[in-house]
Amino acid sequence: MIVNKSLMSEREYPKNVHVFEVDATNIANSLENGRAANLVMLGAMMQATGLIEPEKFGEGLDHYFSKKGRKIPSNMECYRQGRETVAEK
Repeated sequence: MIVNKSLMSEREYPKNVHVFEVDATNIANSLENGRAANLVMLGAMMQATGLIEPEKFGEGLDHYFSKKGRKIPSNMECYRQGRETVAEK
């Protein structure tokens, strides 16, 4: 389970559930891109699950934002920091 701890109060989770607490909103705000907390969470999810290779998914995100004309460097930095948060655990 991946939780945005910026929005959740302290709580206990079942012992059989692996929980990654990610400070997504605060990370995005620190990069002056408060709307990108979802990208922080996506980075954390890709790193935690391996569902899609995190680098490949990041390349896809970068391509998507470029195509939409919204290539903002902090978007990819939010994604990267989300990955790093989970990789440290």
